[in-house]
Amino acid sequence: MASTERRERAAWLFLGLLGVWSGAYFAHLLGILEVGALFGRTAALVVLVGSVAVCAARVVRRPDSERAAWLLIAAALLMWSAGYAYRSWAMPQSGVAPGSVMMVAPHSTGAYGAMTAHQGHTMAKAGHEMGSMSTVSPADLFAVLFYPFAFAGLLLLLRPRIHERPAMLWLDATVSGLSLGAIAASISFEAVIGDFKHGSVLAGLVAACPAADLLLVGLVLGAFALAGWRGDRALALLGVGLLAFWIADSHSAAQNMTGGPSPFDAGWWIAFVLIAMAAWQRPVHNRPPRLLDGGQGIWLPVGFAVVGLGLLVVASVSPVNLIAVALAAAALAAVILRLLCTWAAHRELLIEMQNAALIDALTGLGNRRSLAADLEALFTRDNDQVAWGLVLFDLDGFKHFNDTFGHPAGDALLTRLGHNLNEALAEGGRAYRLGGDEFCALIEGSPTLFQEGVSNAARALDEAGEGFTIGWSHGAITLPEEATDVHTALCLADQRMYADKRGRRRAKDAQSRQQLLLDFSTPTPADPLRDEGRLANETGRRAGIPAGAKVPA
Repeated sequence: MASTERRERAAWLFLGLLGVWSGAYFAHLLGILEVGALFGRTAALVVLVGSVAVCAARVVRRPDSERAAWLLIAAALLMWSAGYAYRSWAMPQSGVAPGSVMMVAPHSTGAYGAMTAHQGHTMAKAGHEMGSMSTVSPADLFAVLFYPFAFAGLLLLLRPRIHERPAMLWLDATVSGLSLGAIAASISFEAVIGDFKHGSVLAGLVAACPAADLLLVGLVLGAFALAGWRGDRALALLGVGLLAFWIADSHSAAQNMTGGPSPFDAGWWIAFVLIAMAAWQRPVHNRPPRLLDGGQGIWLPVGFAVVGLGLLVVASVSPVNLIAVALAAAALAAVILRLLCTWAAHRELLIEMQNAALIDALTGLGNRRSLAADLEALFTRDNDQVAWGLVLFDLDGFKHFNDTFGHPAGDALLTRLGHNLNEALAEGGRAYRLGGDEFCALIEGSPTLFQEGVSNAARALDEAGEGFTIGWSHGAITLPEEATDVHTALCLADQRMYADKRGRRRAKDAQSRQQLLLDFSTPTPADPLRDEGRLANETGRRAGIPAGAKVPA
């Protein structure tokens, strides 16, 4: 463990040095720092190959689930570094390497950054003399090979992060990907098509490098969207690194060999260092996505939709290729689809909230609000021929049960009794729990069927066991004969229920008093103290008083 920590600290120290060196190179290109000897071809190769080595060391030293992904990404960086090395040493003074083929590839000659100003002007002159022709070399092949490895590694890295995500997050990722694809197509599509027509497949692929960079950035942004825009340092560093790579590639292609080094050339150095830093982050296991509330989860998709809309506006006033227009339109269509999904999700949430407001959370039966709504619907029906009955139940003995066995056991008992009541009223009735130990039943049918339903419901609420007996008191009314509105119906049934409860209590108290009197008034021959006459005689005898003698008061 200690050796692993030392290796990780050494890797981070080395990456820190490379990062400082890249920042100094950027300052040098800006004219702030004049130490040109530190930023030649060899220095660039040290930064590039050093970053590749650190990324590969992560593969060797950390055998985890992301090992294969970072191996492919390290291979992609190695391909690009090999292309840079070939162009720097095999083509030091001209745009033509020995044995290379002359093709239209405006991006290829400017794709590898850290050349001297003299080399840039020399290559620009060579390109001018060739007219529309430029060089496609093995360096360009290495540049193109960067992308298959990079896409494969990135997809492997993202796969556990995007597993089983909600449809709304997939739409966010689609919107961002389509918008970035539209930008990429508008930038380089014409050059790619031109190279395919007049040059070779390789030349066209080289011209498409900036667009491919942007697609890589889009993949990372899509993964962030699928994670609910949840923070992930590895993806953040990787995304910023690929963005720097795209900026450097795009500037190089736009410059088209017309000048020497620029501050944008530091983008490749910075990209390599950031990607290597991302490799040494701890793996992120599959975490549930965080659906953001308010405006946090919507502003990025809306921003990309604005990008697509802006591209369509530009296409209306200036020429933009059809592919870019189609991708921008698809991004807007995805935004509309996301709007529909958002509406559907909010509607489903509203329905769930409405259902939750009408259902007792403990038993799953309807609650007091649900009963009031059903009674209101019953009273507003046009058909007065259908008879209904309402019966309220209040459990007897539940408080003793709750105090004896505890509240969890009480909740389980209420759930069980609620299920029994619902089963007993499965045909022709509805069951409710009004709160506490009060239940209710709404039963459809004639008075005979109503009484039968009340008996079934009462039996469902009976339960006895060791140390407890659960009974009930009830109050029943018929509808609409005895009540024509919700308030009257509930008040009348409640009054009858408590009248029944008081009657049961009085009967129970009377029975208890009668039993006590019976116990104290019935003589027991085996116990002389229970017989008052025998008690008096025995007391007199022990005191020496003759039987029948009068005792003075």
